[in-house]
Order: sequence, then C-alpha cells, then structure tokens
Amino acid sequence: MPGPQGFDARYIRQPGPSLEPRIVAVEAQGRAIAFDLEPGVLLLEAVRRGFAAEGFASGVVELGAAALGPFAYVMPALSKDGANAAFYSDIHRPPGISRLEAGAMTFGSRDGQPFFHCHALWQEADGKVTGGDILPEETIVAERIHVTAYGLDGAIFVGNPDPETNFTMFGPVSAPLAGALAKRRSFAIRLRPNQDFATAL
Repeated sequence: MPGPQGFDARYIRQPGPSLEPRIVAVEAQGRAIAFDLEPGVLLLEAVRRGFAAEGFASGVVELGAAALGPFAYVMPALSKDGANAAFYSDIHRPPGISRLEAGAMTFGSRDGQPFFHCHALWQEADGKVTGGDILPEETIVAERIHVTAYGLDGAIFVGNPDPETNFTMFGPVSAPLAGALAKRRSFAIRLRPNQDFATAL
C-alpha cells in the first residue's frame, strides 16, 4: 500500500480512519525538576509523588540507571486478530532485579487515575539485555533512583480511546492551571502515525 509522500517503506496501515490534526499540541507552562523514587514503592506511585511534590500532575521523565524488582513488561508483537497494526507480547516477569540502562516516560492519567507510558532498555538478573514497555501496575522500585523530569501545568497527558490505531493512547489535553512554579512556555505534543519525526515539528 503506497504511503503518504511516497514513503512506502515507512507507512504502516492503521485499522481506523486517519484523524486530524496530525500534530496535536497544547500550550502549557513547564519547569525542569528532579526527584528521588523511593525503594519498595510501586514505580507509578513513586513517580506520582515526585511530580505532586512539585505541584504537577503530568510531565515526562528521563530514566537512567535504575533498579526495578518485581518487574513486569511487554514487548512489541504481531496482532493476533488484525484489530491493530501491531500489538503486545504476553507479560514478562523476570525474577530478581532488572537494571535499567535508559528509559523515557510520559506521565499523566488514564480512566481518571495516574498512569504512565514508558519505553526502556534494561538488563535482567540473568544477564539478558532487552527492552519494551514497563507495566505501571506491577513494577516496584528496588533501590533509590534519582530522576530528572519536566513538569507541565496547564496541560496533561490523558489516555483515551483512539479510533485510528484502535488503542488507548496518551495525548495532551488542556487543564486548569494548578499554580505550580512553572513560567517557561511549553507545549505538550502528540504526533499521529506515519509522520516523519524529523520534519513534523
């Protein structure tokens, strides 16, 4: 199937209609922050606490070296029923402590509760190196982790049903200013599928 602008090899047919706008951008205020994730705490809750302590309910996190366990994740996989262009593997729960090498997390809410979407690379206790999507509901911080982040005030990433991909997808929506100490003009952005990232912005 030929794709837009002739980029056939880069085009993935999605199950639903192509939605507009292709770039979703919500203006907000923001600030760079840093905080510690406490051991023994669910990763999702530890991140929520870190943002909340600075007055934020949404933002992005850069993860460097980090120890997690128990740890649960999924990897990309083929769709079994054709309802999606691709899907997820079964859940993996490696024993012991898994040590992250790098990761990027978007933090916001889904179904009215805190949630995140995180892609990362790590090494499991048996030495296996892999990567995928960390599951928020099952992953525990094993050792104190210091992270850098960027908090957003006036916008929040919210997981909503997306008819184009047939997934629940994070996207930015406007939110009332919470009064966080954030004066830098910022934008929360989502790029829809089949765009060249290098030129979209």
